[in-house]
Amino acid sequence: MATNETTGQVNQEVVDALLAAQIAGAQASEAWNRAQRHVIDVAVLTGAYDDLIEDAETTSGRMSQTRHLIAVRLRMEQEGKS
Repeated sequence: MATNETTGQVNQEVVDALLAAQIAGAQASEAWNRAQRHVIDVAVLTGAYDDLIEDAETTSGRMSQTRHLIAVRLRMEQEGKS
């Protein structure tokens, strides 16, 4: 009986740890997205988006996403000024 209780306790601890890791991952992802939106907003407002694209090209992974978001923000800015 003690073995089943111990196994159940360990299983619950594993589930709890996985859930905590999933929550932490979601929070980190949301923080990254907020930071990226802020950087893009500032770049568009200051006209520094060329520098941002260049920086995105020197880092991996998120380059196409960053370019796309910049293009969307620029279109929104241009439509707002028209």
